[in-house]
Amino acid sequence: MRLTPCTLALALALCALPPSTLATGGCGPQARIISVVGAGHVEAQPDVALLRFMVSATNPDPREARAAVEGAAGAFLKRLGGLGLPEGAVRAEGLTLLPRHESHDGRQVLVGYEASREVRVRLTDLGLIGQVTDHAMQSGINTIPGFSYDLQDRAALERRARELAVADALGKAQTLSQGLSVTLGKACRASFAQDPGLGRHGPMVMMNRAGGVPDVEAAYTPGTIALDASCEVEFPIE
Repeated sequence: MRLTPCTLALALALCALPPSTLATGGCGPQARIISVVGAGHVEAQPDVALLRFMVSATNPDPREARAAVEGAAGAFLKRLGGLGLPEGAVRAEGLTLLPRHESHDGRQVLVGYEASREVRVRLTDLGLIGQVTDHAMQSGINTIPGFSYDLQDRAALERRARELAVADALGKAQTLSQGLSVTLGKACRASFAQDPGLGRHGPMVMMNRAGGVPDVEAAYTPGTIALDASCEVEFPIE
């Protein structure tokens, strides 16, 4: 069985169908079959950065706590507005205000209020990560929960992983049939064992309210994103 583009395309289409769709007489209980599992692995450089920033403040007066948070968040949003980011790239969550209690003589005593607000930034220009982070710290943002990375066109990477999985399955079936001196029939059952699994490889950056400054070199080196797929295929043999 030669792995032509047409063969690969057909196998991909078969794998996309429910297993019952292909379970015909060729894979019946009395049939002699070869069953193989193909694996596909791809890696790509991320082209999207997802940044999270948070500012919080505690004060006995809830109005003061809120004002401190709104001031820092507002200053950050204003700086971000000057970067010309596309619409929807910046998302500011609503402000949260919660009472803080401490235990005194076995009872909870109100000691103040903590206000917080989160700002999320999606960047397709990874070269702006440093500038956005500088703006955050200069504006008074005191917590960076972390950065993560993703792909703008994840579907293309998923399809490539599946193509490699199918090609691997066909190659294994061909090797088995040649070694056993049998002839492969048309695939009678095929399915992807699971959806492609996306794994991110690369450091994340964090900064706490104590004023820790992230390691710039480590923080802005995203590494690669890896994705794995597998395909189970059965062939009748003669």
